[in-house]
Amino acid sequence: MKARIQLTRLLVAGDVASRRRVSGMCVGVMIGVAILLLLLGASRGIGERTERSTWTLTPYRVPERLTEADLPLEPDTAAALTTSDFYGGRTITVVRIAASDQTTVALPGIDRTPRPGEYFASPALEELIGAAPADQLGDRYGVAAGTIQRSGLEGPDALVVVEGVTVDELLDAGQLGNAASLVSSFVGTRYSSEVYQIIAALGAIAMLVPVLLLIAIVTDLGAAQRAEHIATLRLIGATRPTVAAISALEAAFTAFVGSCFGAVAARLLLPAAARVRVNSGRFYIEDLRLPAALVIGIILATASAATLIAWLRARSGQALIVGSIRDVQERRPRVVSIVPLLGGVILLLMIRAGLWGTRSTGLALVAGLLLVACGLMTAGAMLTAWCARLGQRHARRPETLVACARIARHPRAAFRTVSGMVIAVFLVSVFAVAMTAAVGRPAAVSDDLHLSTATIIVQAGSGENAERVTAGIEQQQEELMGVPGVTGAGVGYAPRATDGTISRVIFSAADTRSIGLTVPDGAAGVSLNTDALAAAGESLDLRPTAAPSGGENAAVLLVATDGSAAARERVRTALWNGGHVNPLSTPLTRDEDGNVAAEATENQFAAMAAIGIVIATAISALSLAVATISGILDRRRVFGLLRLTGMRGATLRRIITAETVLPVVVAFLGAVALGVFTGWVTITGLSERSISWPGLWYYGILALCLALVGVAALVAYRVAVRWTDHSATRFE
Repeated sequence: MKARIQLTRLLVAGDVASRRRVSGMCVGVMIGVAILLLLLGASRGIGERTERSTWTLTPYRVPERLTEADLPLEPDTAAALTTSDFYGGRTITVVRIAASDQTTVALPGIDRTPRPGEYFASPALEELIGAAPADQLGDRYGVAAGTIQRSGLEGPDALVVVEGVTVDELLDAGQLGNAASLVSSFVGTRYSSEVYQIIAALGAIAMLVPVLLLIAIVTDLGAAQRAEHIATLRLIGATRPTVAAISALEAAFTAFVGSCFGAVAARLLLPAAARVRVNSGRFYIEDLRLPAALVIGIILATASAATLIAWLRARSGQALIVGSIRDVQERRPRVVSIVPLLGGVILLLMIRAGLWGTRSTGLALVAGLLLVACGLMTAGAMLTAWCARLGQRHARRPETLVACARIARHPRAAFRTVSGMVIAVFLVSVFAVAMTAAVGRPAAVSDDLHLSTATIIVQAGSGENAERVTAGIEQQQEELMGVPGVTGAGVGYAPRATDGTISRVIFSAADTRSIGLTVPDGAAGVSLNTDALAAAGESLDLRPTAAPSGGENAAVLLVATDGSAAARERVRTALWNGGHVNPLSTPLTRDEDGNVAAEATENQFAAMAAIGIVIATAISALSLAVATISGILDRRRVFGLLRLTGMRGATLRRIITAETVLPVVVAFLGAVALGVFTGWVTITGLSERSISWPGLWYYGILALCLALVGVAALVAYRVAVRWTDHSATRFE
């Protein structure tokens, strides 16, 4: 064994070229393992941070509502109401809670339940409160009693406040809007729904594919040089088991060292990775840190896999070149290599047609995605070989014939060069198509035909007592007229339709003028279409009508401001402290409503998909660079011999270009089509949403991928010319 180790050391570090090859493999494995650990940490951390934040939704999930019959509250029960507030373009999650002095109900991140008039706030919200004028934010929640700790927050940027109130306040809120719930414990969930859990799993698995492919490409770096060493050993009498052991030792060393450095690099990159904003903001560093046992397991698994593959290749003789034969033809890809791809497509078609059922749709989608992704890799070599043989038969130029002949002899090596780019195109297409299902951020049009973006919209709550709701809205209107920056306020009334919807609201002529709208000549009242109140709402449709008679219920309160941020925040503070309304949604302008829509769960997943697109493209570029270098090393002797026979540089350039571009041409359109198909099945199979074609940015990324292939061909040519001059290859 000692002799084998010494011989391995001689082969690995015996000359400069060998040391470069091994160093390149170690660096490549280091990068791949570092990215792998960061992605695994992010996948694990997203679930944990979501679980820490969704405890605030407990009142929504509890069916039992607070009534006077529940008073006084038992020690093991608390009354809670979750609502939202808004400040500076960001949503604040507010949990209003009432409990007895002897309560045993615990809240995550808080050591005790706040008393009436007290609040616990997240560190980020405390900073906002400290920096903002009191009448714009600080006066809303009472007196600070403490800070919510990390165990109760999604991330360091989360804006959360737990406000202590009385039971009477919560009962009164139920009269005006949503009622409070009786809660015995606050527990979060890792995902808001099973659909998003499936999508998260699909995204995590999809991102692992290019990383693992990168590691596989890196460990094959310098395969031709390694084959020469093995051939030399065989020629001097080394047995096949000895050669297999030496190959395994080399692979174990490079993979283990590279994995260890990758783990260190991932640890050093945690602070930078934690600054990536997902959902409400950044990560805690602890969210991305994997357990030591898992990191060690990944290191050992990477080293073991590389060792086993190297040993099996050497043992089976696939990597051995005996005698004077310098170029061994690869075993021709078999038709069976297309089976995984066909299986994945058939499985996805079954899901879309509803033939799979609903109980295991998530697992089936994951399996379908993996089969299609892996099938692209296995079928790519076969399709490349077919096209190369077809090109041989129809080639009209010598360089085309040489390139197709070489690809036909080495279809796997040819396709491996661009496999990272192909899988990236597939994943980018999946993510891009899936992103089109998100609602996006609606743009609020600001002109004379639409409601002013300086007007705050307060939707009346659907309380138990409609008369109290109306009286509260009218009283709030009077109080808001004295708030600095408010230029007018108007109450819109409407009888509810049988299905509970409201299509138009009626304002008095005076209120209409107060909020800056035009009153038709002679009209005592104005009817306004409610679809003009949304962020991307329709244009104003003002119709003359009779004045509100007093028999209608208040539906909306519009508050016109001078357009300043300070005025908007003062209005929200007055609404919060007034206690006259419990609105259906946060009081916002149309422009601010668009900002809130951007925080929707589907938009947050779309943002994560955008990050995935960037990562996949970057990894593919790295894989392409490594594969290009590896291809040059493997073809160095062949190119040198071609140069020695008198081949011109331009001819060699066309050969290299053809060998690089042909596999891309074969697989590019297929990867795009399969990516679009997979994204379509994922969205339509999990929801009732529809998809559309991605924007121009998607086609820009595809063009970038093709440009990178062109750059790879150019770099390969220039390096090949430098490495294959006559002095470098005369020994042949």
